[in-house]
Amino acid sequence: MTYRSDIDGLRAVAVLSVVFCHAGLRVPGGFIGVDVFFVISGYLITCLILEDIKRGTFSIFGFWERRVRRIFPALFVVCIGTAIIAHFVLLPSAYHDFGKSLFGITFFVSNIQFWMETGYFETSALEKPLLHTWSLAVEEQFYLFMPLLMIFLSIKRWLNYWVFIFLLIFSFGLSVCGLSTNPDFTFYWLPTRAWELLAGAWVCLWASNRFSGGQEINESTRRTSHFLREGLAIVALLLIVIPCFLYTEKTPFPGLAALPPVLGTTLLIGLGCNQQRLPWINRLLANRLCVWVGLISYSLYLWHWPLLALARYFSYNPLWFPYRVVIVILSLSLAYLTWRWIEQPFRKRQFCASRRAVFIFFTSGLTVMLLIAGILVYTHGLPTRFNQREQRMIETARRDYRYFQQHIASDVPIKLNRFGVIDKPVSLLVWGDSQAQAILPAIDVLANELQIHAVGATHTGTPPVLGYFSSAWSIPQDAVRFNRAVMDYIISQKIPKVVLVSLWTLHIHNDTEYADYLDKLKTTIKELREAEVAVYVVCQIPTYSPQRFYFDYYTIHNRHLRLQLSMDDYKRQVIREQAVSDKLDGLGVHYLNPDKFLPFDKEKKVFIPYDEEGFLYADGGHLSSHGALKLLPMLQTIFTSSQEVKVTQ
Repeated sequence: MTYRSDIDGLRAVAVLSVVFCHAGLRVPGGFIGVDVFFVISGYLITCLILEDIKRGTFSIFGFWERRVRRIFPALFVVCIGTAIIAHFVLLPSAYHDFGKSLFGITFFVSNIQFWMETGYFETSALEKPLLHTWSLAVEEQFYLFMPLLMIFLSIKRWLNYWVFIFLLIFSFGLSVCGLSTNPDFTFYWLPTRAWELLAGAWVCLWASNRFSGGQEINESTRRTSHFLREGLAIVALLLIVIPCFLYTEKTPFPGLAALPPVLGTTLLIGLGCNQQRLPWINRLLANRLCVWVGLISYSLYLWHWPLLALARYFSYNPLWFPYRVVIVILSLSLAYLTWRWIEQPFRKRQFCASRRAVFIFFTSGLTVMLLIAGILVYTHGLPTRFNQREQRMIETARRDYRYFQQHIASDVPIKLNRFGVIDKPVSLLVWGDSQAQAILPAIDVLANELQIHAVGATHTGTPPVLGYFSSAWSIPQDAVRFNRAVMDYIISQKIPKVVLVSLWTLHIHNDTEYADYLDKLKTTIKELREAEVAVYVVCQIPTYSPQRFYFDYYTIHNRHLRLQLSMDDYKRQVIREQAVSDKLDGLGVHYLNPDKFLPFDKEKKVFIPYDEEGFLYADGGHLSSHGALKLLPMLQTIFTSSQEVKVTQ
């Protein structure tokens, strides 16, 4: 297969757009570079397989040997290097998740694993050091089935680009339809991404019918307008470049939005297939600088994301612009070294010259990664890296997932969380979102202390408001059915006390939605009061923006002041909540204010998210089990003789 320097230049465009996007260097839609890579991979892989099939020399093992030499040496180095850096940076929970990521890479299912880890409380995607390997998993899965498909088609004499057009259209249809029904699946899985790789495969099969040995075989092609070819090349490049600046993280993707960069890449590759008449754009892409970046593009892609993710994790605040630039430069340096001393020797057979040697290397590398992954997962992230005090702080900062159930309408009442003496009639029901889930450990203790039956009906992101859902806040329409089922259960069982818990201020940004939200909240409370239910509303807890403040404080720089929240800042946090409570006056609501029961330094007038026994928060906005127990005295007031006393702010 003839070497295409313009394709290396196209790789440079793809990788730089991805790196600049991830580094926040004003290329918000640069993530489309991954799609450019998919098209290029589809083209090159198909051409390699097709050439060997035509010569009668194709071998599955030979094909996989080339893929191992191309992909895994650099991947092993980056994964192990990242594991070493992560050892000194990541907390046990994040290091445990890193171990799971290594498992995903080892079994070529990173994309499936990260798709499964899109939950409400999962680590921020920006801080997962190996998140970018999802795209490698997609390509690896493609490499498994593509050779078999082409062998089958060649045996049946069906090997032509019309078959690939059909498969491409089918996969594209899945991508478009799936974006509205299951966007996470659509983003990560091969069936909805295969059309991008198949677009490259189609170009290869089309070119094999149009050109032979670099010579044009069709007279009409020879007469194609020079200006048309140049114009198409410019349009193709614009289809790639413009989305880099117009798209953002909010752009629904892939689906139709992926069509311009995929079409642009397909056009540029196709226009460059006639090596005797390369358009000016293709010649520009073939310049030395672009080719150099293209040659190291794979290693650059591998290195840039772990460095950025670990830096974000380590940093208390968003990364300063110069730091991000330095990380990009460091990524380029490491990429060159990896390409020069790892990629090239393996591809040129200077290392592991024989097939047997390369597969021994491959299995040894996978074994090492599995061993590291197993240790990290089995030990839950090697907590022994920290001293006893640090371990206690880290341990108490966890949430107990027994209480974080995602209930739906059909779960009511059978599958709800139940605490205390469940043979008795229900005395108390806690209803709300993740804030309600966070205080359930205290409800559990309270129910056992008082020998009552308490129930938790919760779903993350779902406020206890009848008839309310919001696409803007990812509150699904299922929330309407769930909340209605909870209300019917409360009324039918004549539950005397209900505690409503939510992040009340979340829905006050949009005036129209806020009015609708508030009206439905009032309707919910009125319906409860008409059923003679005592309604308790838990006010907002002090919140801290960073999610790893305990790590920052105890394990790096002992930055004490950053762990304080002044009373003035807290008042600014809850000022919008006061607008909600003002509207509920006269409805007979009892307010429970957590700030009276959380650590407060009266001398400095600041809240503190920890005490001598541990941390009170599992993240910046949710109490840990240890923190929830601090609210036990507040919840006990529900069952005191002075129930009618309003606990005001």
